[in-house]
Amino acid sequence: MKEREELNKNILDQMMSLNLSSDAQKAFDRFKLQGLPHKKLEDYKYTNVDAFFPKALNIKAVAGELTNDQVTKLARGIKPQLVLINGKVSNEYSNLPDGVEFQISDSFTGNKDFPTDSLEDLNLILTEQFIKLTIKKDSSPGIINILHLNTAEAINSVGASRLLVNIEANSVARIAEYFNSPDQGSYNRNHMTELTVAKNANAEHVKVVTEGAESFHFGSVKATVEANACLHSFTFTTGGKLSRNNINIDLVGAGARGEVNGLYALRGSQQCDNFSHINHKVERTESEQLFKAVLDDVSHGIFTGKIIVHRDAQLVDSSQLNKNLLLSKKAHADTRPQLEVYADDVKCAHGATVGQLSEEELFYLESRAISPRDAKIMLCHGFVQEALDKIKHVETKKYLENLLYTEYEEDIHQRMREEA
Repeated sequence: MKEREELNKNILDQMMSLNLSSDAQKAFDRFKLQGLPHKKLEDYKYTNVDAFFPKALNIKAVAGELTNDQVTKLARGIKPQLVLINGKVSNEYSNLPDGVEFQISDSFTGNKDFPTDSLEDLNLILTEQFIKLTIKKDSSPGIINILHLNTAEAINSVGASRLLVNIEANSVARIAEYFNSPDQGSYNRNHMTELTVAKNANAEHVKVVTEGAESFHFGSVKATVEANACLHSFTFTTGGKLSRNNINIDLVGAGARGEVNGLYALRGSQQCDNFSHINHKVERTESEQLFKAVLDDVSHGIFTGKIIVHRDAQLVDSSQLNKNLLLSKKAHADTRPQLEVYADDVKCAHGATVGQLSEEELFYLESRAISPRDAKIMLCHGFVQEALDKIKHVETKKYLENLLYTEYEEDIHQRMREEA
């Protein structure tokens, strides 16, 4: 408790010297009352956030540069249309396609009605550049890859950034955000993406977290989906010492649909906490959710999913499922799928599973002359593939399949071969 108080005091003392806008001042007032999230809060029941912050935390923005070769290496084969370094746009490496308007502001222009927690307030306080992308009406500009990088100077600091994406009516948007940095030291990432999906628009947002081994990643995706529009959200996590992914989707127009899916594959002592909140605010809306986890060593996977069907939101169709595969006896999963339904003419379902590889499925494959080693590999691969198949953009899906193999599966498969 004493360390937590000292950390909060350190953050607040540094904030006193900041020149805050009116919105940031409101966020500061809320943060002053709450401090960093702690395990006594229901939404952070399994995650001790302040344990991952360095004691000598620096909240001020840190300048830094990366060479062309460094950016290329950290991009890992991705061709980015927008690059952020230490939370700020790098014009040298950014080239957005036609059909996309780009703006940078020093003031917040997003939705003020979304609920916030103190880490989201911290983001609003510390962000210096508010980046806005507008996908123009009736356009389809293709995939927009956004690369978030930190430099060595960012160790023991908080890199805050904020992206607002306005997807206009009848347009098709495909956005993938990649969070990666050199695997050195402890740094803290705090990023928020807010999407507005207008009538009849179709959007996909993919978030890929492959942070350094000692990093703390906090990311929040908030979206408003209007009538007859659709948002496909996918969160992919293999990196970071602790990752916390907040997802908040508001379905506000009749015929709106939200697909919120994800995959987290952890090893060592990694911890990933996924918290999703889907609001059916009007009638005839749909949502579908599948989150899968593969947990090895002493890793800890957490899923909390809340689906809320508001009063008078009739004819809603919603489903939610979390599946966890444990590859070791010391790996641990906590899962809490939740429904709050205040309407009576709805179709809602939710569920969760936690288990190891099925002995029956292994026996079946082995009875077909498949070796025990290859049978385990096939079952593991099949387990994660169901989640990856939720990604609509084919090239992004193929990229993540390869990334998952090199980042995670290859080592697991090697171990299985040695144990066979």
